Amino acid sequence: MVNYTKFAIKGAITIFIISILAVFLGYLVRFLLARSLTVEDFGLFYAVFAFLSLIGFFRSLGLDFSLIKFIPEFLYKNKNDFIKSSIMYVWLVQLITNSIIIIIVFFFSNYLSTNFFHTQGASGILKLMAIAFFIDTFVVTLKFSFQGFQKMAYFAGIDLARMLLLVIIIYIGLKLNYGLSGAAFAYIIAPIILLFIFVPILLKKVFPEFHKSASIFDIKIFKGLFKYGIYVLGGTMGWMVLGYTDTIVLTFFTGLEAVGLYNVALPTANVLVYIPRAFVGVLLPLTSELWVK
Repeated sequence: MVNYTKFAIKGAITIFIISILAVFLGYLVRFLLARSLTVEDFGLFYAVFAFLSLIGFFRSLGLDFSLIKFIPEFLYKNKNDFIKSSIMYVWLVQLITNSIIIIIVFFFSNYLSTNFFHTQGASGILKLMAIAFFIDTFVVTLKFSFQGFQKMAYFAGIDLARMLLLVIIIYIGLKLNYGLSGAAFAYIIAPIILLFIFVPILLKKVFPEFHKSASIFDIKIFKGLFKYGIYVLGGTMGWMVLGYTDTIVLTFFTGLEAVGLYNVALPTANVLVYIPRAFVGVLLPLTSELWVK
């Protein structure tokens, strides 16, 4: 019989340790950018990041979070076809919604640069980061799939690998004098590499039944994912508003220098969040499994 208490504590410790390592690398990313960019360019980068994070809130409609609940349920019921179909549904919806978002961003990039970011230099970075967010959406879905399968090392390991790749690529870009564009390209290259690394892990180690399972269209599965996702979307909206509107408001009313200074201090203020987040990461799929049992 599974010792759920031991499993939960072990999983939470795994997530916490890996997350702290990722946080350290995140500090290193900001350190590299802060030392190499002007305060205005540093502020511009994180202003664009916050802006895209807030509008990208709608990119999955909460369906990726639904995988955390439904994968343990389908595993218990031995419905591998449903697991495969759920993952494919989420990727398809994200492909559509992200395509719409990236088209809108490209179309309005010049307008936003002038009227919101107050600098013409924002247009190119906005486009590059929009591409980065488009690709990274599929990495996030992969991450939540690992969480649904309760493979916590892979779930947390994606963030650690992402930050490690960003440190390496940004360092190389800065050494080659690519500046702000190099940082944006790092955010494009890193998720591509992550997909090449972690998709085979999902298909061969975590869910080897993927290729044997059928892709089926069942409206009940999609409705279940969508209904759960909408409620999660509502809860996530509060977190997104609290997490990113501060930077956006600073961008519009004070300027990029204030945004740069603010985002130097922000990670330290948020470091305690990783303690409850480690337990939440384990408890979400675990409670789903216990509920269906």
